[in-house]
Amino acid sequence: MKQVNSSLVIFLFSYLMICFYSYSIPPAYSGPLGNAEEPALRPYKWFLRGILALGHQTKEKFIEGNMNTPILGTIETGRGIRRGSTELLYSFWKGILYACPPQRTQFHKEETELTKRVEADAVWKNVGDLLCTGPAYPVLIALDHVYVESDSKVKERLQKAREIQQSRRESQSIRAQRMPLSELERAQRNYIGERAELGRKGKKYPKNLLKLAK
Repeated sequence: MKQVNSSLVIFLFSYLMICFYSYSIPPAYSGPLGNAEEPALRPYKWFLRGILALGHQTKEKFIEGNMNTPILGTIETGRGIRRGSTELLYSFWKGILYACPPQRTQFHKEETELTKRVEADAVWKNVGDLLCTGPAYPVLIALDHVYVESDSKVKERLQKAREIQQSRRESQSIRAQRMPLSELERAQRNYIGERAELGRKGKKYPKNLLKLAK
């Protein structure tokens, strides 16, 4: 009898928990194709955003560190891991809360509130750097004062590189707009953007290249 009662209690508790966590969340927006947002995918979207942010912050600090001090600046990667881990933790927490992800492009490259607070707190910042760099932490602190190229010059070089990339993208989009697109190609471009141009075959060649041998 006691076993039946305990099983009934567990069943009722599980049922109440399922009812509590499975309440309906209305869609917050409609996608570019008119489809409504699926709230159940929000935790996965936030987790993916955190993974992308971790990779982006790690890559950026690796580049900046080697531009400041070649080879030895690779230690800056640990600082990027610390920033990326903070972004991942923030994204994981937002996913648990089923928060609606912002609809901005390249959102994973932006700094969140948690990262800004950690950067402003010297204690948390240094403790995080120590955990992520380990024995190389003294070298990381030394590189903050002894470097080949300053942070301002590194930012200027990176900004010029971004401007060049942006101008190339604009020129590529202008060339693509001059080419007449069919309804299928226009739909592909609206759905996957610039990636539609990568897999497009040249129209001046026939599908069967053996015909060119004649």
